[in-house]
Amino acid sequence: MLARPPFEWNLTGNPIFVHLISSYQTTLLQLAKTNFGEIFASWIHLKALRIFVESVLRYGLPPDFAAMAVKPKHKMDRKAREVLNTQYGHLGGIHGQQVQSKSGDADEALEQQYQSLFDNDYHPYVFFDVRWDPERK
Repeated sequence: MLARPPFEWNLTGNPIFVHLISSYQTTLLQLAKTNFGEIFASWIHLKALRIFVESVLRYGLPPDFAAMAVKPKHKMDRKAREVLNTQYGHLGGIHGQQVQSKSGDADEALEQQYQSLFDNDYHPYVFFDVRWDPERK
């Protein structure tokens, strides 16, 4: 029995396949451009809904809060979070505030350390990160 050579697709040489691929690529690009705005708006609406639900769960009813978007300058994320933590630290209870003195209540310091073990990304305010880079290829 003769061994058959493995089958290989040669799409670059056939003009029919080249035309099909370019038409599919054009159609896909048109669909992506058309639907991107709706998908992005839906994504932002989901973020807004999460902010509302998290705020009600954290601070209770009736809902009385202000939602805002903050875009810090390049490499200023940590500084912006520190400023927000100092401004709104009183909303987070013992976990949102720093222990003031070393001679303070040891139980409160221990409780704060215990809470930070389980939730390292806790903020005294509701925080959702929207990572989107329009120039990413």
